[in-house]
Amino acid sequence: EFLTWPRFSSLQCQCLDLSESGVGLQPLASLARLLPSLPSLRQLSVSHTNLAPLPPDLLALMTSHLVTLSLAQTRLNTQHLETLLQSIVIKR
Repeated sequence: EFLTWPRFSSLQCQCLDLSESGVGLQPLASLARLLPSLPSLRQLSVSHTNLAPLPPDLLALMTSHLVTLSLAQTRLNTQHLETLLQSIVIKR
């Protein structure tokens, strides 16, 4: 729930580890929308988090300026991967 708090948008850390946090769809969607406005955040881990219900376009937002995005055991489907890879290719 904390990802929906307005003060989360003032996050100044470089690394955020949400792996195995049990964070749900709404907080993940909020995080995806916030990431482009968090330039200091360079590394994000959402490993061992079910990303299957997350719309692929929101997952692509997570790559906005990150150096590292850890996605181990996240249950991504083909559409997620295609959208994610396209967003990376377009930004390079």
